[in-house]
Amino acid sequence: MEPQSLADQLQEGIYYLRSVIPNRKMGVGGMYATRDQFGEQIQTAALVPSTFEDLDWKIVRAGSDTFYIENAREYPPGFQLTGFHHKVLEDNAPVLLGRPGGFAIRPVGNDVAFGENVYIIRPHPSNGQINMDVCVGVEQGGIVIKTVPADAPIETRPAWALFPAA
Repeated sequence: MEPQSLADQLQEGIYYLRSVIPNRKMGVGGMYATRDQFGEQIQTAALVPSTFEDLDWKIVRAGSDTFYIENAREYPPGFQLTGFHHKVLEDNAPVLLGRPGGFAIRPVGNDVAFGENVYIIRPHPSNGQINMDVCVGVEQGGIVIKTVPADAPIETRPAWALFPAA
């Protein structure tokens, strides 16, 4: 099942990105994308006071159907912008905190239970994987590239709930 291609519904802004499973009620808690050091793998952490300053991400349009997922911190002049970055599209390859790369961020669709504000994030371009859907997910607490058979149910794809960081 291919999620809808409605990237224009996502508004630029600052968000918390929570790892979720499509078609399942979220409940309390959860793990959120969190940043650490430049060049290191982006990890997940609980939404608790000690992690608040590292959990917000700025979603910025990069093209007609792509976005950058940037570090939402204010940078002094001369510092390099950081965000989601990937080097390879192999299964379980880490997503790093580096120079922001383009990602397609598409809603799972209205026909999916509990799908409001839930998106599938895909590296862009994600070519070279025949009959596979290349997504951004979580493995052992780290954010990684995941490959899923293209005809697999939506629940097998990693997804992200995007909550505005107020």
